[in-house]
Amino acid sequence: MDIRFTFPGVVFAVMLLLCSPSFSSGRAVYYTADSMNVEFDTFGEAEKLVLSGNVRISLEEVNLACGKAVFNKVSGEIEASEGIEAETLEGKFTAERLSYNVYEGRGVLFNASFSAPPLYGRAEKIEREKETLILHNGYVTTCDRPEPHYRFSVDRLTYVYGEYLRAERMRFFLGKNVSIFYFPRITIDQKTGEPPLAVSSSSSARLGETFDMSFQHRVSRDGSLILKERLSLGNEAFGVGAGIRSVKNNLDVSAFLAHRWDGSDWQGGGWAGLISPIPFFGSQGRLVVDWRWMDDNEFFYDFFRDLYSEKFRSYNHFSVTSLLGENIFNIGIRENAGDPFLGIEKMPEIRFFTPEHRVPRLPVFFENDLRITNFRKEGEYWQRSMDTARISARKKAGRFLLSPYLSLTGADYRNSGDSIFNFRGESGASASMLLRRNEGDFTGYIRPSLSIFRRDSKYDPGELEPFDREETLDDGTFTALGMSWSSWEKDSCLGSVSMDSVYSLDDGRFRETILRYSLRIGERITVSGDNEWDFGSEGSSFGVNDIIYESGRYRFNLGTRYDDQGDVFGLAAGFRHDVNSMWRYSMKLFYDVEENSFNRQSLDIRRKLHCWELNLRIDRDDDGFSFYIFAYPVFI
Repeated sequence: MDIRFTFPGVVFAVMLLLCSPSFSSGRAVYYTADSMNVEFDTFGEAEKLVLSGNVRISLEEVNLACGKAVFNKVSGEIEASEGIEAETLEGKFTAERLSYNVYEGRGVLFNASFSAPPLYGRAEKIEREKETLILHNGYVTTCDRPEPHYRFSVDRLTYVYGEYLRAERMRFFLGKNVSIFYFPRITIDQKTGEPPLAVSSSSSARLGETFDMSFQHRVSRDGSLILKERLSLGNEAFGVGAGIRSVKNNLDVSAFLAHRWDGSDWQGGGWAGLISPIPFFGSQGRLVVDWRWMDDNEFFYDFFRDLYSEKFRSYNHFSVTSLLGENIFNIGIRENAGDPFLGIEKMPEIRFFTPEHRVPRLPVFFENDLRITNFRKEGEYWQRSMDTARISARKKAGRFLLSPYLSLTGADYRNSGDSIFNFRGESGASASMLLRRNEGDFTGYIRPSLSIFRRDSKYDPGELEPFDREETLDDGTFTALGMSWSSWEKDSCLGSVSMDSVYSLDDGRFRETILRYSLRIGERITVSGDNEWDFGSEGSSFGVNDIIYESGRYRFNLGTRYDDQGDVFGLAAGFRHDVNSMWRYSMKLFYDVEENSFNRQSLDIRRKLHCWELNLRIDRDDDGFSFYIFAYPVFI
């Protein structure tokens, strides 16, 4: 028998505690309405509430407003209709009809629209299960206008809050009815913020006018695997490419094939990067791969422009490292990637390193480094077997730490039957100290060091085939000076400077000097630099120095660049201005001092067009002139 009570024409504010076997602690539901009917079961317990007129229902995760609602206490189901408006963690929803289970946190909206910035859309049906939304037969966009500038029309769309948005059987529309693309499946990654579709056009001296499209989408639910495709069409060539990336597994692989319209052979290239733990000799190892293969450097520059800037004139690497007890084992390959400038390859190198450890019951420390390397240089193979043993001691003397040491190195070189054995001994002592000063929240550290050592070898550097630093070390008596300083405000580093220099006491000149610094001057200026000078027999220098000024919407940097081996010597400057939320532009210049010319310039202009972004980039360098135009919707 059902018993009903009706309370018309009044407003209630009631809290009902719902108790069920699945929720021992209960769930609280707050509601108000102009009228309420209560239906009781045969035991006299309230079973169903029928609310009508300005209904407001509030749960932990949902606030609901509608004209009529029926709430079943036993099942936890809420059935609502008449002008539904709902607010959730994901955003705001409107619908004609709603069904929601307060116990399970899942529900369905019918003929619904939603606003979950930066996403907006409509659908025939929207299912919600905790933090996952599933849309059926609707559209989604980042344009907040009633008639959006663009939209993705989908048969089914899954949105995991804070993670990704995946669309199936999707059409991309511009305006109201202009259909541009059809995609069987595509994913927008909310964590990376990278668009699933990028369209650009460009012009360069070698490729002429080019139109590019690139796509990317997740192929795993947890987002650990992302698939990328690329299409390029130009008046000189066309090409296709694909790639796969896994942030979780530190994997990135991409490949591209291109063919010129003049009938030339196909050209190709690719790159693979991987950092992954692997089992190795019964212990945990680490695999590192950084490998590219290109037809030539022109192909590398034309079709892998961003990677070219990062990897040009750098070796390919393959390396496996593992801990064997307290020792480190490594096998690695270094290959020149087809670049003749990179002339010394390691095919492969095996290394067994014993880190410094204390000899039992003695204030003595020992370390050992064994390397067996097969070098390839100018088409010839050389094998170098080298072992370095180092013994040192430590003793405190007041504020100073004194450390004498002895290092012995034996290196055997073999080439086509020829054999050379070089022996090198080095002995010396160092003294260092650490000074600390506290002033309120500020702490400063200074660490000066001084060492004197003697080095003697069987062969001079000029008598050995040079492969790396080991063959360039001169004999003689040297002193090494070191100084490092850093300043901290609580856990924030305000600045640091370090300098290390080696001075020859035999000929009275410096051999190696390294200077690195990073300083914050006030709130707006940062000064940083990394410099290396080698004044030995293979004298060389390298340096990057910058002054960066930031103030509000402005950023300016000016610095020097020099590299003897790369034939670089000049000034680099950059300027960026965020005019407002809609406009931004930046400029970069490089002035070559030796050529007395600006041999690299670039201009980048970005304009936000409501839910779209337009990007124009113009570059000029020694290879010619190029420009790029990107237009894409502003995705998540």
